[in-house]
Amino acid sequence: MVLTGILFALSGCSTQTRSSQIIPDEIGSYFNHPLAGIEHDFHDYINQSKTFLPVLRGLIQNAIESLDLALFSITLPEVIEDLNSACSRGIAVRIVTELDSALSQHLSSCIKIRFAQNDRLMHDKFMIVDHQKVWTGSANWTEGSFYNDDNDGLLITNQAFAQAYLSEFDEMFAKQRFGKKKQNNSREHFEVAAHPVEVYFSPSDHPRRRLLELINGAQKSIELAIYSLTDNDIANALKDALKRGVRIDALWDFQSDEKCQFSEADDFSKQGIGTVEAGPGLLHHKFAIIDGEIVITGSTNWSVSGFDYNDENLVIIHSQELAQSYQTRFDELREDADTFSKNPNQPPRLEVRHFDIVPGAALVQWRPQDLNVVEQYEICRTRQLNQSACEKSSTLPGWAWYFLDRGVVPNERYFYRVRSIVGDRKSAYSNPYETVIPSGSSVTLDQEDTERDFQENQNKQITTQILVDNVYVSSNGNLFLNSGEDFKSDLSAFIPGCALERFNGSGLDLFALKGKRIEVSGELQEYNGPEIVVTSPWQIRVVDNSL
Repeated sequence: MVLTGILFALSGCSTQTRSSQIIPDEIGSYFNHPLAGIEHDFHDYINQSKTFLPVLRGLIQNAIESLDLALFSITLPEVIEDLNSACSRGIAVRIVTELDSALSQHLSSCIKIRFAQNDRLMHDKFMIVDHQKVWTGSANWTEGSFYNDDNDGLLITNQAFAQAYLSEFDEMFAKQRFGKKKQNNSREHFEVAAHPVEVYFSPSDHPRRRLLELINGAQKSIELAIYSLTDNDIANALKDALKRGVRIDALWDFQSDEKCQFSEADDFSKQGIGTVEAGPGLLHHKFAIIDGEIVITGSTNWSVSGFDYNDENLVIIHSQELAQSYQTRFDELREDADTFSKNPNQPPRLEVRHFDIVPGAALVQWRPQDLNVVEQYEICRTRQLNQSACEKSSTLPGWAWYFLDRGVVPNERYFYRVRSIVGDRKSAYSNPYETVIPSGSSVTLDQEDTERDFQENQNKQITTQILVDNVYVSSNGNLFLNSGEDFKSDLSAFIPGCALERFNGSGLDLFALKGKRIEVSGELQEYNGPEIVVTSPWQIRVVDNSL
């Protein structure tokens, strides 16, 4: 089944719109399947409906009165076209969004739009249709989120439930209250299709409290598919659940710690709890299943920002049927990750989305398999998607999980594929990774200019060279590559302790850099002197041995 969904209704319990159309209460769940598209042309993937985009478009196209959208990001051309069409036929369309992305240039003038005024993020992903249907879930309305990332969508039809979302929407759109300025002014408990349903909006409804109650009340099992788990209170509650015998299983995103967010997922992984997903994009879910009968989902990452600062929505549904739907998707992703980790015959999975930028170079990254499964990786670079002959071919050891191609031309398009090698056997090539290296993505400075013009370049992405005078590890596990003894003036490369494990398998021994000249790329910050923050191994390149 390409589009996974569950839909159930309670006959005899219905809602009635101003147009007098009677619609029964319903709850529906939907999941996209990005793995199904990694070997296909992008537009073929869209046309084969391997995402839940057709469901979303149908809601917009069949709207009768109104569409109210609170979206972190909306860039999908098809959806924008549908919204313009809805507005042209008299549907009242209102949008609150965090990211412009030139959106206002593509919307019809009849659509009313307001940009968020939250100091943090307006991170919601919901739409209210005709004051009675609510679509929410984990997906931003972008190509990357729909076609590359694992996401879920939830559709709930119930007028009272929709009214709670409408109150939240109007706080932001009409009253211009965001973040901590919002008030807890809507219902939280409902019955939809004979199932208890709850909704909590961040930060006014304090969703962490309710989430802690559910975790503390778990009796048998908790399954997690979480993009970001960084909240200490939630992590401690999960650890307490383990101690009292609750089984916990989890799917973690491979890239969620690239910005070194001090993810609690690391602690659980070290205890053997959960596995890293193996998809081509992000594991962008924010769902949990408790005791096989409670589903928690929505836009909220399990983080301090998600609970206390961002505009978010957390939905809780008490339903064995819905829990089974989410369990099925969890099991599919879990089985895929486990199989991929141990099977050298499967082609590598290139990450089609990552957040690091290496000035003047192409970064190609893949989900590593278990140690000793692969002996070597072969990387093939081409200029066209379906080009069979490699323009450039490179080989890396089997413990590698990224390739840095410095022989690229800015503003040129490149395609990369990777295959694994064991003995004389080569796997099929991976899915392609496409990139264009931007010019001027970083300021290049020598060390003297960096130190002298520190205030001018603070918080900018820079590239510079330093001679490592000393390698120092602080009491809390952070590592410093110091260029001199005077920290107040001498430039250092700062590697936070949470990032050190990312250097395993990179071939870069940080402690062996003393006396060597290195090139460092990253954000220039100040902490007892100028420093460049390094959270990934490709931010450091050894230039020569100088001592």
